[in-house]
Amino acid sequence: MIHTFSIAREASKIKAVELSSTIYLRLFIAVFAFLTGLFVILVSVNSIYLADRFLWNTTIGNVDVGGMNWTEAQHALLASTERYKKEKLVLTCLGEEYSITNGQIGVQFDIDESLKNAVLPSAQRDELERMNQRFFSLWTESRHALSMTILNDSLEKILTATIPYLDSHRTVDAAIETKNGQFVVTPEKPGLTFPHQEVVRQLNDRFGGLSNSPIEIQILKKNPDITVQHVQMAISRFQKLINTYVRMYYDYDGYSHDEWSFLVRDHRDWVRFSKIQSGSGFELVPLLKPAGLHAHLAQRIASYLYRPQENITIESDNGMPRIIGTAKDGCALDIRATILAINDSIRHSKARWGVLSVPLRVKKLDAIVTNPDNVFGLSEILAVGMTDFFGSPDNRKFNIQHAAPRFHNLIVPSDSQFSFVRAMGPVDSLHGYRKELIIVNGDSTEPQWGGGICQLSSTLYRAVLFSGLEIIHRTSHSFEVKYYQPAGLDATVFDPAPDFVFKNDTPGNLLIQNYVDMERTKMVFVLIGKRDGRTVECTGPVEEGLFGDLQDKYAFSWTRDITFGDGSQRQDKFLSVYKNKHLVKKHQPAAASEPVILAANR
Repeated sequence: MIHTFSIAREASKIKAVELSSTIYLRLFIAVFAFLTGLFVILVSVNSIYLADRFLWNTTIGNVDVGGMNWTEAQHALLASTERYKKEKLVLTCLGEEYSITNGQIGVQFDIDESLKNAVLPSAQRDELERMNQRFFSLWTESRHALSMTILNDSLEKILTATIPYLDSHRTVDAAIETKNGQFVVTPEKPGLTFPHQEVVRQLNDRFGGLSNSPIEIQILKKNPDITVQHVQMAISRFQKLINTYVRMYYDYDGYSHDEWSFLVRDHRDWVRFSKIQSGSGFELVPLLKPAGLHAHLAQRIASYLYRPQENITIESDNGMPRIIGTAKDGCALDIRATILAINDSIRHSKARWGVLSVPLRVKKLDAIVTNPDNVFGLSEILAVGMTDFFGSPDNRKFNIQHAAPRFHNLIVPSDSQFSFVRAMGPVDSLHGYRKELIIVNGDSTEPQWGGGICQLSSTLYRAVLFSGLEIIHRTSHSFEVKYYQPAGLDATVFDPAPDFVFKNDTPGNLLIQNYVDMERTKMVFVLIGKRDGRTVECTGPVEEGLFGDLQDKYAFSWTRDITFGDGSQRQDKFLSVYKNKHLVKKHQPAAASEPVILAANR
């Protein structure tokens, strides 16, 4: 019995221990689950709170922005940097101390860039990593330097003015001035300076952390940037410059241009000697003062070149197109860029034979169709042709302007041909034309009605050529005409032949517009349609040599390479044969009783 009771008691003890262990295990699990849930809640709350805020213990410079949003951090940094600029900066040099304020150095803090750099490491992580990073930021510190810029020019000036030893040993460049029409040269003088890169490094460390550590300034010898030899070379360049013609030109389309020029000698007061860095050293260069050039360009060229952009709108009027406006590209002279281009050409000695040619810098704005989704499919500018009739007699100018409206706002349907002569109509006094020189029989010139209309046909030919449209018939003039340069881009017309005929081989309609710019003496044709993927490259003029039994003719050719949207290609070659100008007869005006020749080879 005693033995049996002992066994029962031991079993009871074991059950009690097992029950106690179960209770402790359940208690442990409950506590662990509670702590885990609490941890998850804390991590989640912390992550949500820092979603649009900087991580805890984030320091920029010496400003703790942890837990701040962008605006709060921005204001905190701005306030700190403004205070910091007013604090004292100690400079040590040769055992002496000098003090200025941090702001006097010319430091510029970039607050937004500094904030971006502090956010970037976190922004590049995935969401789980960001949650961990936000949690562990409670114990880990993240330090970032302030982004800033130190103006080297300001640094040079302020340190030299602050440290007397540097100030009394300034480096002096050789100089040049004019007295009584003669150049007087002041020689250079060596001096002292400081190691710029080392000082900037120290300042970067100091300003990046908004610290108050002193800056040590060492003293170095410095040779002048400009010596007497530089000055002598500059004087030699000046003598060449004042005898130089500055030719400024604007190329409208690669074939037509305007130009202006002036002799530098006539504007000697514009010339100044400028110190310019060249490689690892410096040079002294005679350049033109921007103020003088600016006034010259503004008064003489800018107003001439300026024209506003004009767009067109195409509406439907009972199923017929109604064209509002004329497509005209806008342009304006960029005076500042042109001045830089002129002086850059002078600096690099680009003058040839006493002429410095500089293309004008012009801002262009291409005309557009304001409603490219119009029902007629006229959505964009396909090509522009331009010629210059500068120097034309008054009657020729009149005829050009008088004929132009007949070719304006004409619609050429897809797969149809356009005849210039048919669109031109009668050319005589009854239709308002005046007499001017025309080519007669290919070997002489006479004043007849409508002289100058070929300015229109030649301009339209260029637009058609550049657009890649199919050219059915085109004939060059009997001899070169100055208004149609370069050679080979002209098209003569005569009623009834020769005619200039082309085909609209695009899938949609083609709109022809033109305008005459009398002030700039430009004739312009614009072709408007819908692009079909073709690309066009024109090459020319190419000299083809002499022609004829007497070798009294010569020829130029243009080649046009077209690649269509489907990948197919076509090459066209256009030959222009001209007679020697010296063989052309100049007849007297025709008598009133003689028959009138209409539009003969103008």
